[in-house]
Amino acid sequence: ADLCPTMTAPNTQERTFQNQDSLPSLPVPPLSQSLNNYLRTVRPLLSEEDFARTTAIVREFESGVGKTLQQVLEQRGARERNWLEEWWEVVAYHSGRVPIPVNTNIFGSLFDNDPVPEGDQLEAATTVTYFSVCYNQLIRSETLPIEKMAGQPLCMNQASRLFGTCRLPGIPNDSLTFSTNSRHIVVLISGRAYFVDVIKPNGDVYTPREIHHQLQTVLNLFTKEQDKGERVSLLTGLGRNEWTEARNRLIELGNLENLRKIEGSLFTLILDPSSPANRNELAYSLLIGNYNDRWFDKSLNVIVFRNGKAGINSDHSFADAIIIVRLMEYNIAQIEKHRGARTMIQNSPPISEALPTPQRIRFTVDGKIQEYLVTAEKTLKDLSVRVDISVLHFEDYGRDVIKKFKVSPDTYVQLALQLAYYKMYRKPTATYETGHTRLFYHGRTETIRSCSSESVAWTKAMISSSDPNERRQLFYTAAKVHDKYVEMALQGKASDRHLLGLLLISAGMGLPRPEIFTDKGFQVNNYFRLSTSNIGIKPTFGGFGPVFDEGYGCCYTIQTNALRMSIACWKDSEFNRLADFQKFVVEALRDMKTLFSEDSRL
Repeated sequence: ADLCPTMTAPNTQERTFQNQDSLPSLPVPPLSQSLNNYLRTVRPLLSEEDFARTTAIVREFESGVGKTLQQVLEQRGARERNWLEEWWEVVAYHSGRVPIPVNTNIFGSLFDNDPVPEGDQLEAATTVTYFSVCYNQLIRSETLPIEKMAGQPLCMNQASRLFGTCRLPGIPNDSLTFSTNSRHIVVLISGRAYFVDVIKPNGDVYTPREIHHQLQTVLNLFTKEQDKGERVSLLTGLGRNEWTEARNRLIELGNLENLRKIEGSLFTLILDPSSPANRNELAYSLLIGNYNDRWFDKSLNVIVFRNGKAGINSDHSFADAIIIVRLMEYNIAQIEKHRGARTMIQNSPPISEALPTPQRIRFTVDGKIQEYLVTAEKTLKDLSVRVDISVLHFEDYGRDVIKKFKVSPDTYVQLALQLAYYKMYRKPTATYETGHTRLFYHGRTETIRSCSSESVAWTKAMISSSDPNERRQLFYTAAKVHDKYVEMALQGKASDRHLLGLLLISAGMGLPRPEIFTDKGFQVNNYFRLSTSNIGIKPTFGGFGPVFDEGYGCCYTIQTNALRMSIACWKDSEFNRLADFQKFVVEALRDMKTLFSEDSRL
């Protein structure tokens, strides 16, 4: 019997992708609205003199070349259902030439409970593989429920790209390849790769017992083989130009079929020999850790450690983090429901048919590839040594207490980050929070800017004012401004993507770069020393590497009674002091609770 659980009752008529044709097009906001919004966001980051200069440049743009660029962008918006889509993957991801691990890849943890769910590495790998393939079946059969926001359906396109997707290196730009009918995974273990079927020819998923048997076969094969493995996966950690050259060389050596097996797999499953002992080690291991066995280009690297802990490392270009978070949440819920890995395998029916034998994928390599491998290992080692990551598990309070303060939990955490940063550096910084535009056809993200003149007034008062009423009043004013910005971003009315569109139109027309985009204000406004993302309310965590040399990448979940936040930065910048920043985050959260607990009206 096929144990794959469904998420919808059989009589439910709703299909995952049924609304795609009726979703509204991504709007092009009015020019004056975006420029005024831009000035509001840059105001707290500039001196009076610099702000006056930036304002003059913006007004000149508005009455001059901006008008022309806006007209052309509006024409594009009228022609295309999502005027940004074609540009976004290239500009945000595929034109980048740096290695993608740490720099752009993202990660998430699956089992964050101590102790680990009952079961060893192979049992944990079986369960995660099984439920991930079940999730793929929900997408293929269009029975994955449509996500909604205030009753409005969200675009589900990114879900269709979750499995069988791979980024391909290219010059000048990378691209994506999709294998929508894939039936296999690839297991990576100590420099070797194995092809393993997980979906039967009739479309059913192999049972947990059958998958466990297949993975045991892989381990048996691995134990018998004496070679060190070709370690080809290391090459995915090279800079993108070097990886393009190395991949072309692999193809010249007759490895195209091998590459396609990996690139076209549902996902890669990594059996990692290490055993992360705590959250910090787990976060580091999922972000870069034992980089020997990660196909960094894949939409999903499912990583299972020797001690049964598990998580995911993903290329970021094919989709946004929330799509991967939904898969993680599904896995966690199913594993809890089935009372752990071992029980599930034991409860699945006996193997009744001969299974296709897993096959080693053997690469032909030469001296040139060996040279690339040396470079790749050095590149990855350098990234692994330079990056610092820590997971804050804050258990004083969580969502339930924050709601009593009559504020959105996300807004509250964003303002806590503003306060922590101000306490530490005594000045504000441009702050990026990820907002989505999935109310629109093929919508991706928009920047929510959490630093405002109002948030700065409040953070200053928290340090200099002794009047709690004044502090609270300034807090609620700042919170209202943030809430409004979030709403604008979700409605496609914020300014960052719009300004990017105008910049790309001007480049496409061969015009000199307008001064608004070379001005100090624009540079300061786009150097995000805080890059942040809220990935939900479940007891897990995820994260990403630092986005700039100076500053921190903060990724958090706001649970009922706790807050979990991964914080990452580069060690080699004197500006960054991760342990101190984490302490200030805790201090800010405690100060805020004290402030509101003293309010008799709450």
